[in-house]
Amino acid sequence: MGNTKLIESSLDMKLEVGKGLKEDDKLCRYFSFEAFVNLLETETLTFTKVSNWEDPWENELSRAKIRSNGELKDPLYGADQYFFGQCWTEKTESDAMWRIYSENKSGVKVKAKIKNFETVSNVKIIGIEKVVYFSDWRELPKLTENDKSRYQSAKYKRIAFSHEEEVRLFVHPQFTTDGVDYHEASHINLPVDIAQLICSVEIDPRAPLWVENMIKLYVNKVLPEVNCGKSKLYDKNNEFQIIHEYVPVK
Repeated sequence: MGNTKLIESSLDMKLEVGKGLKEDDKLCRYFSFEAFVNLLETETLTFTKVSNWEDPWENELSRAKIRSNGELKDPLYGADQYFFGQCWTEKTESDAMWRIYSENKSGVKVKAKIKNFETVSNVKIIGIEKVVYFSDWRELPKLTENDKSRYQSAKYKRIAFSHEEEVRLFVHPQFTTDGVDYHEASHINLPVDIAQLICSVEIDPRAPLWVENMIKLYVNKVLPEVNCGKSKLYDKNNEFQIIHEYVPVK
């Protein structure tokens, strides 16, 4: 599969890790407090059908038609139309991401190593790919020419979203193992060992003290082995001081 690295799990699940990523790399995901509580209480990761994502340009590559005898036709079955995804990021700190995903200043940022996604169950394969950004659709033929990834059709995005530095997790209904046919579903919820998945939790740097204490108390109860602290994004500068030397004019 081209530049894809296969990581086999003792849990009979495989991670297909794409170009530019390593199993020890850490990914981040920003959550509202409500979504974070839902993650910990349900111990599931929710994958949304890519064709239902808000950006109408998503999955355009999967809508390719077939030209036969001068006539354009839809393929009989387009497997790419049935990818489900979840978005993470390589960006370890971002004012923009806090403001987008933590509107009430009570959100958190979760960090997880790529290899820890092997604790997800009810699925045989999870693909993990860096998003490739393009500035003009005319670039796509050249960008995709040598891309042999199974998830090629769902990993390209317009450059207007490049601030996200996105990494996507993909699953496909043909690789789920719980006996449910998800082809026409809008979401797939997969169980995960949360304690094994999460490396650390960071609280919105704008959070008031009572919110910070509440989240720390909750995380300590649910995930006692996981470090939880407040983002230092808005801490005062204690690293350097600029000094201008005064030289009197004679």
